[in-house]
Amino acid sequence: MSRYHLDPAECDLDWLRGKLETHEIVPARRMLQDRVPERFEALRAAGIETMKDLVDALRSRDRIAKLSKRTGLPIEYLVWLGREARSYKPNPFSLRSISEVDIEVIDRLEHAGIQTTKRLFDLAAAASDRRRLAHSTGIDSDALLALVKLSDLARIRGLGPTFVRLFTECGVDRIDVLKNRNPEELHGRLCSVRRERRRSSIVPSLKDVTEYVEMAAELPSALEI
Repeated sequence: MSRYHLDPAECDLDWLRGKLETHEIVPARRMLQDRVPERFEALRAAGIETMKDLVDALRSRDRIAKLSKRTGLPIEYLVWLGREARSYKPNPFSLRSISEVDIEVIDRLEHAGIQTTKRLFDLAAAASDRRRLAHSTGIDSDALLALVKLSDLARIRGLGPTFVRLFTECGVDRIDVLKNRNPEELHGRLCSVRRERRRSSIVPSLKDVTEYVEMAAELPSALEI
């Protein structure tokens, strides 16, 4: 099992319930915050105990229809709930999309079959694996570690190529650092670095930064330095 993201089999359904009850969500999904206790009790009564159970039960239209019939929950609600549940699994992105990475490093990794943040993290998060990869590809060990750290940050939902670079320039170069940062101080630093170095045209909001710190605390520490 990859440690790139949370194991849905280990996330109790109440984990998602807590997110819905305490976090802002996009307007299209606001219905998910209505009658949360009642609806989640109906899901539990239908045998849904973990995030994995929920995602599996909402994987297709047929399954959604069956769960709707068993629980009495509206199909539209279940469709949006499935999308919300799946969104907590971050989408890996191309290593080539990260700015200021030596193109030769990217070429060598791609030649070795490594093109995305998840693939690199899975193969090089452990120090021994990273040493072997550096040796087999001829990539400098420090350059490889720097890229693996960026891939570690990419495990946070919402941190894409631009933001992982910006966070790194603020001294937050991996999840174990992010989880211990004060959100307000970090947000201020992000704004300062953006202005000083003219990086991203936007900076994540304080609300988003707070959620990033929370997510970092929930993810398993898997990167060996």
